[in-house]
Amino acid sequence: MKVASSTTQAKPGENGAKLRRRFSKAFRQFKQFPATPFAVRQCISTVEFLAGAPRVLLTRRAYDTMFHIVDLADKEIGWLGTVTRRGSDFVIDEIFLFKQKVSDVETEISAEGIAEVGQEILMTRPDGMEVCNSLQFWGHSHVRMDTRPSGPDEMQMEMFRDSGHPWFIRGIFNKNGKAQFAIFFYDIGVKIEDVTWSIIEDVDDSMRASLQAEIAAKVTDAPPPVQVAKAHYGLGEDDELDAHARAEGFKLLGEIELHLDGRQPEEGEPRD
Repeated sequence: MKVASSTTQAKPGENGAKLRRRFSKAFRQFKQFPATPFAVRQCISTVEFLAGAPRVLLTRRAYDTMFHIVDLADKEIGWLGTVTRRGSDFVIDEIFLFKQKVSDVETEISAEGIAEVGQEILMTRPDGMEVCNSLQFWGHSHVRMDTRPSGPDEMQMEMFRDSGHPWFIRGIFNKNGKAQFAIFFYDIGVKIEDVTWSIIEDVDDSMRASLQAEIAAKVTDAPPPVQVAKAHYGLGEDDELDAHARAEGFKLLGEIELHLDGRQPEEGEPRD
């Protein structure tokens, strides 16, 4: 016997429609407030490097030159260097000294001194114009003082900005083994202090062709060794039995050496 249920089943979607009507009615009860004007506040600015933080990379000759300058000079001394971009990194390659007046606490860079070293490069180098255009690094020694930049150091970087460079690198060194780099992005008004640096050792490809020719002249492939198998005949059928036979005083009838193809090796032919 079936009993009819008094509960009516809701049509598909009917419950959802009821809920929407209920929420709509509830929201209409709230009074609409006007938007508040945006308030100016003190923001904490952050910088994110999308291609990785820039680094300063020194070639071996650049590092060695700067080390010897700092080691030899007992007063502050400055120099210029060539810089090339490698992705987000800056590679310092060549170092150039220029005429300057120095003291225990500062080094004076004059437009005449920079112009003179530039003229010397143009007169003595076939790539002189390219080298001069890449002189975008200024380094100097603080002797035994800390490598934090001084007031005159900051003023010097303003001079490079006024020269029309889009960016420039500063390096400060001392005899205590510390080096500190900063990158000035003049075109966007950003300075990055205490930049990560390291030494790079690029492979010298200039000797590759001569080495390839020498290898071709002196190095050849050795022929594959001839594999030899030993066959015994006598009392024993294997090495263990042969050894036992020798220990008992029996004399084996003999043994011969055969190639794997069954033939005996020729006299003087190598055996594996």
